[in-house]
Amino acid sequence: MTKRHKVIREKAEAALKASGIDFPLVVLLAMIKQEAPRQGKDGESLSNTGDGVMQVTHESGNRGGQYGNTDQGIINNLTDGLATLKGFLTSAGGDTAKAVSMYNGGNNEDRGDADYTQNVAKRITNGEVAANFGEEFAKDKLSEGDKKTLKALEKYKRLK
Repeated sequence: MTKRHKVIREKAEAALKASGIDFPLVVLLAMIKQEAPRQGKDGESLSNTGDGVMQVTHESGNRGGQYGNTDQGIINNLTDGLATLKGFLTSAGGDTAKAVSMYNGGNNEDRGDADYTQNVAKRITNGEVAANFGEEFAKDKLSEGDKKTLKALEKYKRLK
């Protein structure tokens, strides 16, 4: 695990706990890899748009301008991204897969990547999340609850 991935993981765990959202950390980390897949020096995840590792735009909940690839920028981005995700979880009646899909396309599910939930799931099943954030996120080491969520992500289809 690179230094930056360690920071992202630590900040993601802390932000998730502070948000009070019941949401799998492995899925949040997979979303980060999907949203900001570009790698910088030392392999860190970077945003190439200034929207941060969770790609929070003004339209989707950015409350403070561009997010830098600094520790504070990551914290601010995670806080705003999780606030947005919390709203989608509420709108989705607690359905994690639907909330993840909505995170990409907003309340209007005909926007964004139609395969977003499957792409997030692939970041877990192909070992990318484990390789970047820790072996405890390997598919065969996930809790039963996380495995169930992973299957739901793989099967979720947007309404079109």
